[in-house]
Amino acid sequence: MAWKIDSKTAAEKLPQRSENGNKGSFGRLYMIGGSFGMSGAVILAARAALSCGIGLLRVATPQRAATVLASAVPECTYFPLPGTPTGQIGFGDMQTAITDMQNSDAVLFGCGVGLTRDTCRASYELLQCGSLPTVIDADGLNAVAKNIDVLSQHKSPVIITPHLKEMERLSEIPVAEIQKNAEAIATDFAKKYNVVTVLKDSTTVIATPEGKAYIHARPNSGLAKGGSGDVLAGIIAAFLAQGLSCENAAVLGVYVHGAAGAYATKKYTAYCTQPSLMIQQLPSVFTDLLAAHKAAEE
Repeated sequence: MAWKIDSKTAAEKLPQRSENGNKGSFGRLYMIGGSFGMSGAVILAARAALSCGIGLLRVATPQRAATVLASAVPECTYFPLPGTPTGQIGFGDMQTAITDMQNSDAVLFGCGVGLTRDTCRASYELLQCGSLPTVIDADGLNAVAKNIDVLSQHKSPVIITPHLKEMERLSEIPVAEIQKNAEAIATDFAKKYNVVTVLKDSTTVIATPEGKAYIHARPNSGLAKGGSGDVLAGIIAAFLAQGLSCENAAVLGVYVHGAAGAYATKKYTAYCTQPSLMIQQLPSVFTDLLAAHKAAEE
């Protein structure tokens, strides 16, 4: 039986915040993403994460993308990677990033990296050598699908966030069958590879390696826009960096993302909703969750 995610469930999972805390108290998130021509994905992920409570964000990105990112998200620090001549993550860049991320609390990989031989190698190195709780999204997942056995070799807790087509590549199960049996397929995959699996669709399924499943049924065509998944990845990674378990970070992240989408669609319509507009609605979502949390305590 799957648990349904509602505001009460989400509010219970909000990270605690001390009024006496400092930026180091609220999580250090490390992102590895972006490439020449695809900086938008990691910009959206970064802006979303910064609106979800983290204290510090560092972004490792190829040199050719770093200038664009730095001007778009000044609240981050940046670690320019040498990259390839065409502006993607290059051979050896991941080992450099793994060394640089040691003082972080969680890592997000994949937003806007592109799919090349080197990015595939980078995803394998992160899984085999990384020590931080990790979210893998977008082309990070497509890279893993090229050598799915490497997913079993991860050294740290992992969340994956595939949409239906990415899940087809990972599982080799056709999209039509995944749609019919989403809960069972996500749960089997989570158990097999020991990863929390966020299977994105109009109804999203979150499955854990222990066999638990959550359902978030909030269909919204306004979310069917490029970049929406990058926003979700940034939100989940922010909660992971603040100390939530993979399960709780995924559940809370999916709820917050869906609620932000609902606010944006109500304000702008499904036609005009954009991922960047969803990020602007996050304050309203947290206002609601804090009120729900306070009501539950009274």
